[in-house]
Amino acid sequence: MPGWVAVPYPGRAAGGVRRRVVPDGSGTLTGPAVLELAMHEAAARSAGEAGRSGP
Repeated sequence: MPGWVAVPYPGRAAGGVRRRVVPDGSGTLTGPAVLELAMHEAAARSAGEAGRSGP
């Protein structure tokens, strides 16, 4: 199933969306499996933080 992931311009210095790792200029992209794992970890971390922000 094809999909899209939006990423900010590499030189973007401000705003809520930013790159955790800036491209090195080689043109090499992150492998899909590594990217998927990173996204799952980020979602789990975000869900855990949301659960701790209760009353």
